[in-house]
Amino acid sequence: MTDKQTKEIRRRLDEDLFLDEFERDYRSTGEAATQFFQNLFVQVLNFEETTSPLGDATWQDIPVHEWPNTARANAARLFAESGNFRVIYVELEKLTRTAERNAIQSLTRSDRTSGWAIDGSFLTVFHAPDEDVWHLVTPYEEGTDDITTGRPVLRRYTLGEGETHRTVANALSSMDASKGRLAERIDEAFRVKPVTEDFYENYKSAFDTLSKELRGKGLEIEDADRYAHTTLNRLMFFYYLQKKGWIGDRKDFVRWFHEQYEESDEEDVFHAKWLSALFFEGMNSPEGEEINADLPSNIESAIAGLPYMNGGLFQPTEEDESNTFLSDSALKSVIEEFLEQYNFTVTEESPYDIDVAVDPAMLGKIYESLIAEQERGEAGIFYTPRVEVDLMCRMALYEQFCERADDLNAEEKQQVIEFVFSKYQDWNSEGVGPTETLEEILHDLRIVDPACGSGAFLVGIKQVLVELYRKLGITPDYHLKQQIINENLYGVDIKDWAVRVAEFRLWLSLVEGESEIPDERPVLPNFSFKLKCGDSIIQTIDDEAVSMESIDAVDGQTETLLNELEDLKARYYRGEVSNEEEIRNQQTKILKSYIDARITDLESTRSQASLSGEITESATENKQERQQRNRYRLHQGSH
Repeated sequence: MTDKQTKEIRRRLDEDLFLDEFERDYRSTGEAATQFFQNLFVQVLNFEETTSPLGDATWQDIPVHEWPNTARANAARLFAESGNFRVIYVELEKLTRTAERNAIQSLTRSDRTSGWAIDGSFLTVFHAPDEDVWHLVTPYEEGTDDITTGRPVLRRYTLGEGETHRTVANALSSMDASKGRLAERIDEAFRVKPVTEDFYENYKSAFDTLSKELRGKGLEIEDADRYAHTTLNRLMFFYYLQKKGWIGDRKDFVRWFHEQYEESDEEDVFHAKWLSALFFEGMNSPEGEEINADLPSNIESAIAGLPYMNGGLFQPTEEDESNTFLSDSALKSVIEEFLEQYNFTVTEESPYDIDVAVDPAMLGKIYESLIAEQERGEAGIFYTPRVEVDLMCRMALYEQFCERADDLNAEEKQQVIEFVFSKYQDWNSEGVGPTETLEEILHDLRIVDPACGSGAFLVGIKQVLVELYRKLGITPDYHLKQQIINENLYGVDIKDWAVRVAEFRLWLSLVEGESEIPDERPVLPNFSFKLKCGDSIIQTIDDEAVSMESIDAVDGQTETLLNELEDLKARYYRGEVSNEEEIRNQQTKILKSYIDARITDLESTRSQASLSGEITESATENKQERQQRNRYRLHQGSH
């Protein structure tokens, strides 16, 4: 790898990879793109040109008409090679991960091309008509010699308009065919770990810069750290969503917004004036509301048109309301020297589909590593492999299915195993008995992670539940994902930062895969009473300790309060944030009701014991039954 190669690759990706130029110079976008990438691999990376058998073109067409209809491919061309390694251009009807996987599987199973599958020895450039991005994908199956025998892992870079090409330019420059051991170096170039480690070091530097400045402005260390995290979260949220074109219809919104500020005559008010208007009048107010921030008209218009996100991330904190603002220089370094150097993707890594970019799961690893370094002096990234999280989620769900349907016979249990663990494309629900109750069981599940950390298990279980609903023929849209989070998932962690990251990841998981902004307003629900900061070992309500074992009665008044609390929390989740104080008051009433019921029950028990001399076995059993029933009710009400 040379600096010269890296600079040339990035120049070509930044300056030449544009649809308008392609459409001007070639008969089709596909022909232009094929030629562009062939030039890149041949001229810069020293691959060999591949010509057609007839020698009348600089690439060899692959007959996609022989592929299954699920591949959704318009054309495919082999255009470069080095030894037994091939580079292929594929034009899809639509650029989706499903279409890419089906095309890869068609390549590996076709009689004409299956030889390339050995060791995953090919790389594919995917594109679709009128799209302004390209995907660079390589298949890989760890532990096998032939990806046709297993389910390949697809690893992907995104190129094109609105993308940052720093990371992919570094990766491509390492793939120089003249250096030997090409397959090994391509495998290394498509690994996420180096990107994670690089991002971690730069995140830590940016965080330290912000926290140090905030401490200098009078904030305590804990408050300064929390506010630094919050500010970075807010900025990164824009980087995630702008890739979808949801932020002012621009994929470079943050860069444009900051450039507009620098071109203005204002100084040292970027945070106090511009970002405050963006966060609180843009993202935390309904679209179209008038902006009163004394900003240039084009900026106010852009802010007024932003989607109403809410969700807690853009609600003012105590630090915001105390007018503690960061300097222009600190924010400039964070934006230009850090965030603008990376690609972000809303799609979380799955066991078989990985974007080599900064995804929300990576953010969780960053936070966990940063806190570990702060508290224990242990630097470095800590990984929980996604495949392990997925297996844990499925095993937990299988146990729940069997427990809730304990009358299943051996054949039906095998069907449940297939339902939970099988690939979506291999699942056949027709004629399967237990599936009649599967949807009801899914709906009634209550899943609590008592030490949720940055939300890996919660996001993982949400992904699995979405897949299971899909197996039942239910479309996994925004509303289904919102239903799952609202009705099925709960989390607790002793670290406030962990809860904030878990919230962040669940918010992003809601909009993952959505091509358009959901019609729900606000787009993001409020998780304040879904994910709580606290000690799972010591049960508290409003900082009042409650022993679950001590609660053994629910009277009519308490039941009414619980029902009212459930309604209040449902409305809060949907964005009615004005009732937060009412919810907390209601929880206090329930706590008092429980304490009163406990006192009454103790007095009654003691009176009976003094009269009879002992508590009967029957009474004990009834008490246990009441305890079990009321623990369930308390759980439902407290969440």
